[in-house]
Amino acid sequence: MRGGRKAAHPAPPEAAAGTPQKLYAEIKAKIAAYLASWTPEPEKLRDPLLKSLAYGAVIVMTAIMQTTAFSRHTPFGATPDMMIFCVIVTAMFEGERGGTAAGIFAGFIIESLGGVSLSLLPLVYMFVGCFAGLVTRYVLTNSLPVFLVYVPCAAVVRAAVTLIYTSAVGKGYSLPRAFISAVAPEFGSTVIMCFLPALLTLGAARLFHHRKKKDA
Repeated sequence: MRGGRKAAHPAPPEAAAGTPQKLYAEIKAKIAAYLASWTPEPEKLRDPLLKSLAYGAVIVMTAIMQTTAFSRHTPFGATPDMMIFCVIVTAMFEGERGGTAAGIFAGFIIESLGGVSLSLLPLVYMFVGCFAGLVTRYVLTNSLPVFLVYVPCAAVVRAAVTLIYTSAVGKGYSLPRAFISAVAPEFGSTVIMCFLPALLTLGAARLFHHRKKKDA
């Protein structure tokens, strides 16, 4: 028909077929962008990974020293618990999460090396690390006087665990005898040897926190 309106032609089959493909590509791109937002960049993963390796190396080194040299040459005739101070110093620098992770790792390492046969140590170290991290973050400060406050508290916690273990498995051990022969010597040796694991852990912490301050 002349001068009339032209009839609309249907879309080509190629265009109709391309619409679902385009929609699929858009959905795929949105899903990929969403997943990428939850995936840390390699640069952001590098420092936490190196930090975990450094703390882990210190904990393993301390566990080896505790189960070899300091189990043979013991002050006061008792093996000091040096692992607990690795956990405390880690918690002072890395907070409750870092302290909790260090406590669990330290407990399993010292048990795997045959230092103790007490399965409560991972739980005890985990509690100590979490508590020290929370107190340092919200109540006290990260300083030497605060660490000196933690030292006797940690030794008391370890002595209580030893007393419970001795009373549970020791046959013929009275409470005064267990305190004199096991708890008191371990308390003294733990307090005396607190600075060696603390300095080792402090060295690992300073590698990262000093660089963070310098970069800022």
